[in-house]
Amino acid sequence: MKIIKDNILYTVVFITGAVILSVEILAFRILSPFFGNTIYSTSSIIGVVLGALSLGYYFGGKFSDKRPSPQLLYLIISFGGLSCMLIPAISETMLLNISLNYDVRAGSVIASTVLFFIPSFLLGTVSPFVIKLQSLKAGKELIGTVSGKVFFFSTLGSIFGTLLTGFYIVPNFGIFESIAVASLILVFVGVLGISAVQGFNPRTKHKQKYVVLILIIFSVLFVAGKEVNSYHGENVMYADDGLYERIRVFDTVYKDRPVRMLLLDKSPASAIYLDSDELVYDYSKFIDLFVPDENRKIDVLIIGAGAYSIPKELVRRFNNIEVDVLDIEPKLYDISVEYFGLVPDPRIKSYFEDGRSFLLKSDKKYDLVLSDAYYSYYSIPTHLTTQEYFQNINEVLKDNGMFMANVIGRITQDTNFLLSEFKTVRSVFENTYMIDTSPIGNTRLQNFVFVSYKDPEKVISGLPDGIYGEVIEITDMELKNQVILTDNFAPVEYMLQKDYPGD
Repeated sequence: MKIIKDNILYTVVFITGAVILSVEILAFRILSPFFGNTIYSTSSIIGVVLGALSLGYYFGGKFSDKRPSPQLLYLIISFGGLSCMLIPAISETMLLNISLNYDVRAGSVIASTVLFFIPSFLLGTVSPFVIKLQSLKAGKELIGTVSGKVFFFSTLGSIFGTLLTGFYIVPNFGIFESIAVASLILVFVGVLGISAVQGFNPRTKHKQKYVVLILIIFSVLFVAGKEVNSYHGENVMYADDGLYERIRVFDTVYKDRPVRMLLLDKSPASAIYLDSDELVYDYSKFIDLFVPDENRKIDVLIIGAGAYSIPKELVRRFNNIEVDVLDIEPKLYDISVEYFGLVPDPRIKSYFEDGRSFLLKSDKKYDLVLSDAYYSYYSIPTHLTTQEYFQNINEVLKDNGMFMANVIGRITQDTNFLLSEFKTVRSVFENTYMIDTSPIGNTRLQNFVFVSYKDPEKVISGLPDGIYGEVIEITDMELKNQVILTDNFAPVEYMLQKDYPGD
């Protein structure tokens, strides 16, 4: 019993260290629907958490010197848990307002500060408090040993929290449920610690009643916040956290027709008409440019599943086609079967892994590779925009193969993502076309389709009937100031954030 009593505070720093890193990882999922999985949101969260922790260490040391009280330590831990419990209650409305009023850079910093600064600050005070309390027991001559143990158990807890969250919690539980559990653990540790120090006596009973009342109030706030974040509505059929994004399925109207929409974070990822089998988005109809040889087996690779609209269309049209579909989100296949009319077909094979890793391992050759992978409206996976990525695609294409990509952007005179991406693709596929898919003018943000042929002599013979499409002539002079994106240098988020405001 004495060993347990002497080491209880090390257990406390282990738990708080685990919770800090767990909440930090969950923070990326909370912000991504509004600010994307960008370098800005990542930097903002890490910067705010580290800043709050550093201030917590500083003031925690001062507080512990003035009042080295175990009760105060456990009270701080309790309030740290309660502040975490507030995150779901305020995040959805607040994040939406911030994303509408600030660009991705300023918005990420503001949102991270409002949501995560106070919990991180409070939990940052724990380590210096524990060092002070343990050193009073052990004696000043052992303060180095005590400090080493505190940092060891705190860091060990952080490692445990990181691995537990990434490998178990996120794949199996909702984001806000996970935060609720972490919050309750902290509150439980705090209340249990206060009770153990004070003892259960009449003089402290009324204080414990107040703690229970506060817990009830915060639990109500959490439930209210969870309901908001669940995106419930009369037309919503599915709303849940995926492995990488928040997934929602709902019925709405698009171009005056009823559609069923798949939303990944805040981006419309795919849709089907409820009154026909026609492809919904115009850019997807440019698949008509692919005219396969009917006398042999045709292999197609699609990077970015969505709701499997294009794979469905290809196997419907051609009996000799097999389609491999890549996506990192494993829930999309079952969702497409249940809500989007995907009929399991042996000619459609799904692979749930990253596009680059699949391409590097693949020894299969394809007649068509289609790239349409997005994290969210603001963030294309950077490693799927680079010269090396397109070289990987070139290596898996057959000699007469075709590459197509859906790219969102606009044409401007400045260095921008669309033209830099076009220059990057053309550095690998010399025979590349850019097609404007909307009549609103190519200086407006919209979908463009890149079409590349491995055969340098092949040309586009005509554009699909019934939809707008125009091949844009891009001169070498227009590309002079654009950069070729590489794994070493690809400032994709910086380029994109200049394109998106105002649209």
